[in-house]
Amino acid sequence: MRVGRDAPRRGRQRGAIAQWLACCALSAACAAQSPEVSDSAGSEADQAGGQRLASRALLPEESARPADAPHLAVGDDGVVAVVCASDDTILVTLSLDAGASWRQPVSVGSAGRLEHGLMRGPRVAVTPAALVVAAVCGDQLGGHDGDLLAWRSLDRGTSWLGPVPITDAPAAAREGLHALAADSAGRLLCAWLDLRHERTELWGNWSLDGGAHWSANACLYRAPGGGICECCPPAVVFLPADAPTPQSGIEPPSAPAKVSIRDADQAVVLWRNLLAGNRDLFALAVGPDGPADPAGAQPLGAGHWALDACPMAGGSAAALLQAAASDGSGRPGVGLAGMLSFWRRGGDLFTAIGSDAEQRWAAGRETHAASGPGGPHLLWTDDAGHVRSAVWPASASTAVDWGRGFNAAVAGAPDGCGPVLAVWESAEEGPGHVRIATLSPRAPSPESNRMRR
Repeated sequence: MRVGRDAPRRGRQRGAIAQWLACCALSAACAAQSPEVSDSAGSEADQAGGQRLASRALLPEESARPADAPHLAVGDDGVVAVVCASDDTILVTLSLDAGASWRQPVSVGSAGRLEHGLMRGPRVAVTPAALVVAAVCGDQLGGHDGDLLAWRSLDRGTSWLGPVPITDAPAAAREGLHALAADSAGRLLCAWLDLRHERTELWGNWSLDGGAHWSANACLYRAPGGGICECCPPAVVFLPADAPTPQSGIEPPSAPAKVSIRDADQAVVLWRNLLAGNRDLFALAVGPDGPADPAGAQPLGAGHWALDACPMAGGSAAALLQAAASDGSGRPGVGLAGMLSFWRRGGDLFTAIGSDAEQRWAAGRETHAASGPGGPHLLWTDDAGHVRSAVWPASASTAVDWGRGFNAAVAGAPDGCGPVLAVWESAEEGPGHVRIATLSPRAPSPESNRMRR
C-alpha cells in the first residue's frame, strides 16, 4: 500500500526493508530450499536444463559504502552501467566487456539529498556516445521538494558532467518516481510522476542528442477528473523500427505525438492509472514532437484492480525482436515483432502481447522485463520474496531462483542480442548489499537460442 509523500525518506527505506524481511521470514520453508549466498564467490542457482548461473556482490568486499536502489542499462557495444545510491551520493560501476569484468565504483555526483528506496532511486541509460544518469534530489525530500536532474559522461564513466535540470517546475518531481531509457540512435526519454498541478500526472522530457540537451517538459497523460496512481513507478521502453537498427550519428526521425503501441521506432510509456477506483496498467506510445493525446492510452489486460490505496506496483515491457537484414555496419539487423508487457494485478502477475489477451504468469510482486537472446527475459519477485528469472514464453516453473531480494531491475542491449543482466537488493545479506547476475551472454542475433513454442 502507498506510503504518503509526507513520510520521511529514511522511514520509507527502513519500512520497505522491514516489510520484505518480515515476509521472507514467514516463508522459511521456501528459503531453506534456496542456495546460500557466499560473500566471496556469490550465489548459484539452478536453471532448467542443468545450467548453473551465479550472482556476485555489486561492490567489492573492500568497499565500506552501503548501496541500495540499483538500476542498470546495457548498450549495443557491450557496455553495462549499474547505478545505485549510497546515502546521498550516486555511485556507478561499469563493465566494458558485457559483464565479464568490472571497474571500481565511482561517484557520479550529488546535489543535496538523494531520493531512493521503495522503487525510487537513480536511473541510468547507455547511448552510443554517452552514459546518462537521472535522479531526484532536493534539500528536504519526503514530499516537500525534489527536482529531476541529469548527469552524463562522454568517456564511458571516467568523468561526469552536470547536473542539468530535466524538470522545469520547482518540486514537480517530489514523488521521486521516474523512468529513463535510450535507443540505439542516442535518443532518451525520461518520464516521471509530476505534481506541479497538485494531482499526480504523467510527464516526460526528451533528449535527441545523448543527454546534451533536453526539450521542454510535456504532459504525457492527465487522468480525466483526477490524478493517476500516486506512487507506482512508470516505465519506458523503446520499440525499434521494423528495419536494421539505426547507426550512431543518424538524425533521429520525427514522430507523431500519438501512435498505436503496435507502431515501431517509438517509445512506449507504462504507468498505473486511476479511473473509477480501478488501478490498472496503461500504455501510450509517444514521439518527441509534442504532448501525447490521452485518447491513445490503452489499458493492458482485461481485468481491473479495484483498490482504495496505491499498491506500489509498476509495470514493465520488452520489445519482441527478430533478426533482420544488416545495415552494413557489422552489427546485426533487428526487426520488431511486437511488445510484451509484464505487470501485477492483485497477487498475480500477467503478460500480454500488445493489446492481446492477458496470460497469468505466476503469483508475485515486482515485475521487470528486457529484450534478449531467445526472447524477453522476465525478472520478478514471487510471493515468498524470492527474486526469480525466466525467458518468456517458458513457464514460470522453469525459473531460476536467485534467493530473497527486492528492488530488482533487468536490462539488455537495445538490439536484443544481449547481454542481459539483473540487479537486486539482497534480503539475505542485510541492508546495503546489492547483487548482480548475467542472465544471458551476448549472442549473434536476438533469435539465438530461441525456445520452441
